[in-house]
Order: sequence, then C-alpha cells, then structure tokens
Amino acid sequence: MAQLVLNDLKKEYPTRSEPLEILKGIDLELSSGDNLAVIGPSGSGKSTLLNVLGTLDHPNGGTY
Repeated sequence: MAQLVLNDLKKEYPTRSEPLEILKGIDLELSSGDNLAVIGPSGSGKSTLLNVLGTLDHPNGGTY
C-alpha cells in the first residue's frame, strides 16, 4: 500500500505576463521502505517539490 501518493501535483507562481509553471502535473507513488532521489539542474523544481511535500508551501492543483 502506498504511503505517499501525488496526483497531478502543480505549482505555479504569478508573473506580470503569465503564470510561471514550476511543477507540471507530478504523479508519484511511494511505499514504506522505498527510496527516492530528487535530481535535476538548477531551477527544475526540486526545492519546490520538497517544500510542498514538507508542507512549507501549498500546490496550486492536484492532491498529495
């Protein structure tokens, strides 16, 4: 049974012209004992994802 489930998780920030999409529909299931590494280039949304998962920030859409 999955302990952490993300469905269509989205996060965006407003800009003058249009919203800046940081997380674009993340789907993920992790069970107890699973390991996950979050890697990617600077600016790809790693910290934003971890902030949402740690409840320091709120998504604009989706569920977790």
